[in-house]
Amino acid sequence: MFVPWSSITAISRDHQEISTGWGTRYNLLIRLEHDDPVLEPRWHLDTPTSIALPVSRLTAEPNTLYAAIHRLHTEPESRKALYRADAPKLLEAPPLRQRWRNE
Repeated sequence: MFVPWSSITAISRDHQEISTGWGTRYNLLIRLEHDDPVLEPRWHLDTPTSIALPVSRLTAEPNTLYAAIHRLHTEPESRKALYRADAPKLLEAPPLRQRWRNE
């Protein structure tokens, strides 16, 4: 699925609670809020106005991925880094105090 940067209105951290026989498990999600009427929900965690990225299923570290997506969204000029040789620096972990916490 392709989501244009101009359609993203907010990026937030979220989670999915899954009850198991031993307790509750929390799957971390990055939620992309959008205003694109063409995009339709792909799976049960999506809504008509948001897409959920299940970070537990991705290979990048969750804090790093959130920081990279958030930076690319809030600083459009930083998107040029995606085309350069130093693009892997976008996936460097953020400082410990900025990692997965409520904003």
